[in-house]
Amino acid sequence: MTVSKLIRNAVNEGVFLDVKGDDLTFKLSVDVFPEDLKQKIIENKKEIVDFIKKSKVLPEKENIPKIDRYERKGEVILPSFSQQRLWMIDHLEGSSCEYNIPMSLRVKGHFDISSARLAIERIIKRHESLRTNFAIVDDVPVQVIKNDFQFELQAHDLKEYSQTEQERRIRELINSDRTKIFNLSSDLLVRASYIILSPESGILLFNVHHIAFDAWSTSILANEFIEQYEFARAGKPDLAAPLKIQYADYAQWQRDWLQGSVLEKQLNFWKSQLENIPEVHGLPLDYTRPNVKSRKGARVVSLIPREVSRKLNRIALKYDVTLFMLLQAALAILFSKYSRSSDVVLGTLVANRMHYELEPLIGFFVNTLVLRTKTSFSRFDELLNSVKNTNIDVQSNQDIPFEYLVEHCKVSRSANYSPLFQIIFGMNSEQGTELSIPGLKFSYYGEEQELTIRFDLEIGASLRGENLGFSWLYDTTLFKKETIGRFSQHLSNILLEIAGNPQAFISDLAMLSNEEINYLVHELNDARVDYPQEQFVHELFEQQVAATPNNIALVFEEEEL
Repeated sequence: MTVSKLIRNAVNEGVFLDVKGDDLTFKLSVDVFPEDLKQKIIENKKEIVDFIKKSKVLPEKENIPKIDRYERKGEVILPSFSQQRLWMIDHLEGSSCEYNIPMSLRVKGHFDISSARLAIERIIKRHESLRTNFAIVDDVPVQVIKNDFQFELQAHDLKEYSQTEQERRIRELINSDRTKIFNLSSDLLVRASYIILSPESGILLFNVHHIAFDAWSTSILANEFIEQYEFARAGKPDLAAPLKIQYADYAQWQRDWLQGSVLEKQLNFWKSQLENIPEVHGLPLDYTRPNVKSRKGARVVSLIPREVSRKLNRIALKYDVTLFMLLQAALAILFSKYSRSSDVVLGTLVANRMHYELEPLIGFFVNTLVLRTKTSFSRFDELLNSVKNTNIDVQSNQDIPFEYLVEHCKVSRSANYSPLFQIIFGMNSEQGTELSIPGLKFSYYGEEQELTIRFDLEIGASLRGENLGFSWLYDTTLFKKETIGRFSQHLSNILLEIAGNPQAFISDLAMLSNEEINYLVHELNDARVDYPQEQFVHELFEQQVAATPNNIALVFEEEEL
């Protein structure tokens, strides 16, 4: 692959490369740096640096001003648009655990609770977002940043209990922490507790409100906790380099920049993109949609055969698209076939950290984008090219917060489904899940608690090496597990067809297996029935009437005979 194509692929993956001096730097508009892309960039680092230096053409967004420290002189600090939306939901609908982000870490080794408490306290001091509350001033929500606060790390000692009783109490404690609400007007927006199982093992619980946190923030919190824990345990002061800006500076910058011609240009794009958008997806439901949206979810997982994954990656490379785009196109075909509509709408999340100053911050930066796919093409490769262009256009206009779009694009609202889209799709290149320091090892505690869901379907694709897998989180008040299993299997069938021929006609991409086709076409239509040849039909009818005189004979709409 040429260096220029590698750089273009990086842009398509949401990775923007730059050069400072002789060093190669990057910015991300996605949550995770794709691992396979990272390795290719490392292998070609010198060539990429030379190419960018010579070309002087960097794949970055232009004319975006730098984010500087906001001089605070007692003025009111407004929240970001995303914060304002979550505050409004909390204020109008009442506090709930829906926007809690809980994390559970299994700990092996001697865990010093006092060092952990000090480590988290330092992180809270370092990141204003974690010690921000919200108040109303002149009928407007504002940020109130605490400089003085008290943080306690609660300990739960289960050493004296049997393993069975420990497991039961662990579930209770995790569920209690998961569902405990944050008071946005007074609480710190992070809390932590430690479950002691033995002198050398336990479970560390974190919980952060989404108004101060996103997926990118998870690795920052984890890494800073490890660093600060080591400092505290060694009796050292906080040696971390100070942050150049804080989340409140970003919130102020966002409101200053996203106005005038910048706002108008992007808003016009989205008004055109969302014109006559389907109000709700057309997937067949197993149950009647409730009047008020449920939050109860369950999960189905699936794995794509490795050889198919390899072929899909090669196809993505050949057509200069990301694997995400290819999978989005395949999902669009699946849902188009199920809904009998050529207009398929998905949502997706982007990290929204286009400035390097934002990379080390804990905060709520993530934005939601609407991906609208028209599947009315003859061949799959034509659809794939359209999906690529749509993604590029959407990424170029990603700065407008989703909540602003809903407010300004005259989107219909309903209490029983989310606006603009009800199916969300995301993709991550999974990273290792272990963190460790000398004498202490952390790993994610994987026991799945009661699942909550914000949309009808939340589909996540994950790529580890060459293993491509899918997670289907679904609303249990709308779908049965068997239905989601069919969705998953039919997507696998479509991907197998694409892997064999990316230029295939979309109408020829079969989602049904040979067994399903045989069942539907032949078995269900095998209506032959043996009956007595020596009697007339009216005699058989009379015979049945005499045998079962009270049975229903005919049904038509609401009438029975």
